[in-house]
Amino acid sequence: MVASIVTSLALAWGVGEITGYRHSLAYRPLEARWFYGVYAVCVLASALVVTMWPDLVALNIAIQVMNVFVLPLVLGLLIALAIKALPTAHRLRGVYLCVVVLVATVTCALGLFCGISGAGLLG
Repeated sequence: MVASIVTSLALAWGVGEITGYRHSLAYRPLEARWFYGVYAVCVLASALVVTMWPDLVALNIAIQVMNVFVLPLVLGLLIALAIKALPTAHRLRGVYLCVVVLVATVTCALGLFCGISGAGLLG
């Protein structure tokens, strides 16, 4: 439940960031119409999918499998941000960078293997 709120708000914030509209919960709904409008559309669309889907267990499993396939992209972008966007004193470097990349690689590999085998795509 919390994840759905966070992802909906993140999408609304991202759309606001790209379009240049106000995009913060600090503003009232009438001050940031686009932000709250995108958020409301996300929540309503999600509610519609959940309402219309006949088997919520299968929906949950399908979403988790989708998350596994997106995980390498997300972790890769986060590592790239940690290398380039953080202040110089906090950037990933040296042995710590190697450890983070190794752990992320193993996590992604295990996740992808389980996602592929769980989806029945292996033998």
